[in-house]
Amino acid sequence: MLAGSPARFYFGLTGLAILSWGVVNLLLSDELLRKAVPPHSSDYFSTTYSKLEMNQLGRPKNRLVADKMVHFSDDLSTEMTKPVMTLYNEDGLPPWVINSETGLLSGDKSDLFLQGKVKINRAATSEQSKIIINTRDLQVKPDDSYAVTAQWAELIMSPHYTEGVGMEVYFENKIRLNLHAKVRSRFYEK
Repeated sequence: MLAGSPARFYFGLTGLAILSWGVVNLLLSDELLRKAVPPHSSDYFSTTYSKLEMNQLGRPKNRLVADKMVHFSDDLSTEMTKPVMTLYNEDGLPPWVINSETGLLSGDKSDLFLQGKVKINRAATSEQSKIIINTRDLQVKPDDSYAVTAQWAELIMSPHYTEGVGMEVYFENKIRLNLHAKVRSRFYEK
């Protein structure tokens, strides 16, 4: 009994040393990994990115496609190259299609910031002519079917042409568009 007691003591001491060594290595490797990752670094990317969101009835609500997408781990934001946002109408009208040069989707996915030239269009219907909106640097709220910019914008809806600075647009079956300043309109014939 006395002979086995020191052996158990040394065996227990060896086990405790191995356990301590493992915990120290785990903590050090975790700390080194945290230091090695830059604060705003990508955690994954994709080429030919596509995401389709459905409404409560299982119909398409909006679709976002891009030539390239990069996701960032720190703020969960997503940068895109040549994004195209399609907002579907529940009443069967043609969808709104929004193109831009680059885009940034917020981490909570509530805001899509489209940078550079932005073009919005909707195909003609039997009651309405084709709608084209040209602007820059547009903030889109897909869940609210709403967009806003402080930049110059033009609305082309034959035979009407309207332009101004600063714009809010609601993507509904009948367009609601507010231009804030320097508004000019003209009519032209086809």
